[in-house]
Amino acid sequence: MQSGTMPDARRIVAIMHFTSSPDGRLFHITGFGKVWIGPHLTEIATGSRWAEDENDKFPSDQQCSDAFEQMITWFAGKFPTKYRGRVITRLRGTRRSRDETFAEIIAAYFIEQACGYSVTDWEPEFAQGNTADFAIVAPHRTFSTEILVEVKAPQVGHANGSRRSRSASKA
Repeated sequence: MQSGTMPDARRIVAIMHFTSSPDGRLFHITGFGKVWIGPHLTEIATGSRWAEDENDKFPSDQQCSDAFEQMITWFAGKFPTKYRGRVITRLRGTRRSRDETFAEIIAAYFIEQACGYSVTDWEPEFAQGNTADFAIVAPHRTFSTEILVEVKAPQVGHANGSRRSRSASKA
């Protein structure tokens, strides 16, 4: 290792104002108190662009941290190749990219865990090279239907009072 460089774990502690406990777990202090992060969130935060934003208190409380860790663990187990590829890159991107990606994972997790529909593919391709966020299977008495799901970006307000989606503001 070159002089002046730090290993990833120490680098993230320095950047994100996280502290390492004696057993190596990372936590930070927010308005809700001490928030521990699990191994998947630690992996995502390491090298992320949003980690450098000292105003970003993600995850903001322990309940959110635990829920995000549970959903990421589910996703990484169900789609390990997709997680290691594009998804972890998006989670490490900007705050907006992280939040949009988590919104997709939250929706898929809810549909599978709470509604009982199996999430069968992540970013499936369909007509003319387009992709959806994920696909589910909705069983029927005599057949099953594959449904493509697209999670929409949150609405953002503008100075003139109008509202439009973030994706519309990219154009």
